[in-house]
Amino acid sequence: MAYKIKTTDIVEAVHEQASTYHNAVHEMHNRPESSAELVQSPIPMRFGEGRLEMRKFADTTLSTKLVRLNRDVQLTETLLDSGVFVSINLGAELPSSGSGEDFSVDSNILSLGYSRADEQCEAKLAKDARVHSLSFFFSEQHASQYFEALDRPELIQTMNDADHTQIFRRTGIAARHHHLLARLLDNPYRGALEKLYFESLAGELLVTSLESLCGEQTTAPARLSERDRELIFLARKLLLQDMQNPPTIASLAKQVGLNEDKLKRGFRSEFNTTVFKTLTDYRMRQAAEMVKRRDLSISEIAHETGYGCVSKFILAFKKTYGTTPGTMRKDIHYSLPAPKAFPSKE
Repeated sequence: MAYKIKTTDIVEAVHEQASTYHNAVHEMHNRPESSAELVQSPIPMRFGEGRLEMRKFADTTLSTKLVRLNRDVQLTETLLDSGVFVSINLGAELPSSGSGEDFSVDSNILSLGYSRADEQCEAKLAKDARVHSLSFFFSEQHASQYFEALDRPELIQTMNDADHTQIFRRTGIAARHHHLLARLLDNPYRGALEKLYFESLAGELLVTSLESLCGEQTTAPARLSERDRELIFLARKLLLQDMQNPPTIASLAKQVGLNEDKLKRGFRSEFNTTVFKTLTDYRMRQAAEMVKRRDLSISEIAHETGYGCVSKFILAFKKTYGTTPGTMRKDIHYSLPAPKAFPSKE
């Protein structure tokens, strides 16, 4: 029997589910002990597909969103806790705002930011957009300890000065982060070992993410206008559109209307990496996904990712992942279960 759902009904239902989920995250985060429990909240099929998950380890709450809705939805939520977050956005861009300030997160970006309790934030979820993000959330006290350990006292000051929800560091997601994420999401164990495996990889992912976000910049930060920042993000998108025939730095700068120096400094400022490293990391991420699928040979993967020489591809892959593509393929398919794919769209 066919039926229709009003957009307002979907929005209200998504709001209700999001509120329930955020309340559960708040409750879990404020537990004094680490929880082995994995809390899941599936998206009803009539609204879309996917799930929300959360779990606590040590003094950190990890929440995961893997969602696709069948309508445009704008969520308005009131934050329940103040603290610091590290967000890993693997899916579509997430336009968000709080206190009148935009803090949208582009795809494949690591973010370090601050959230203030009782502040109202808005998030726009576009129809059919693939939302896939992981967020670590911890208290200001623990953030101070992490920043001290990384010898970045200025970040403690930045956090202490923050009076509204904001993002104060961004960088691109490196291949090593994707490697850890793939292993974290494909836990082959159950019981006590499952928890130990999860906590080990989640901790390593958090540490490497903080190292990337808090690392020293080798060049002076670029002085970028909002328009320049938009062009830097556009340049990154254009760079990764065709990894077999990527533009040169000169060509890329010309396409977006920036000089080469500002383009290079902009990548350092916004993504904490170089233009070349951005392309290499993207190629390696795509290569790892192709290795897992087993439908292409190693030489075909090299060609697909823009390497004319197979030996150079293997060297780059080993430098990134610490193993060759052939060995990784063997390990994945004989030692670990198949990766969990995002639910296919009917």
